[in-house]
Amino acid sequence: AFPDFYLSRIALHHADDAVIVECWFGGTHRGTWAGIEASGKTMEVQAVLIFVFEGDKLVCEKVYFDHATILRQIGALA
Repeated sequence: AFPDFYLSRIALHHADDAVIVECWFGGTHRGTWAGIEASGKTMEVQAVLIFVFEGDKLVCEKVYFDHATILRQIGALA
């Protein structure tokens, strides 16, 4: 849905069992996403990604961002 998707790191943090990444991500809405037809509009939103490890094995990835911001930017929300 966003063929020119990008992710730009703001900061990187380390915990005992996790790596936390603060970033911006965005792209141009050129395909159906979340049931919403392509609008051709661009979006950009700040996000936090948390990668949780058990030893050297990645066991969980959590991604937090404001979904409503994307919906507004692509014209799906007023």
